[in-house]
Amino acid sequence: MALLFLVALATIGDNRVGGYKQLVTRHATTTARTISTVCWNHGEVKYEFDVNGRKYTGSTYWLETPCNQVKPGYTFSVNYDPLDPTLNTTMAPNEAYIHHRDHLWSRIAVGVILIGGLLYHLLRKKIDSSKGNESETPHVS
Repeated sequence: MALLFLVALATIGDNRVGGYKQLVTRHATTTARTISTVCWNHGEVKYEFDVNGRKYTGSTYWLETPCNQVKPGYTFSVNYDPLDPTLNTTMAPNEAYIHHRDHLWSRIAVGVILIGGLLYHLLRKKIDSSKGNESETPHVS
């Protein structure tokens, strides 16, 4: 039960892994323009691009150019799902899928370890308290 909860919780945080898998077989490429940078945040670059006259936005940590050299208006390629341009990446689609899939599994593994540790702690506490209660029980002769 706890494992199912953990899997559900982990997939909420990165619920687009399936979308990135689809992006491997169905994607288009266009030019994105830098809106702003947040270089202190692992080199984050925020961008926008147009598809059929509509603007979409995204952010990336995956550019070949170092963040401190990227200025507003700087252009680069972005891959997106033609049926859902909100799903987009500056990574190659296969690399993006592998990255998000592996990130999801690592979060699940950490969750399993944390829940296992918590269960061990609670079980240990229960065993220790039951041993303490046995020594306090008066013996009737």
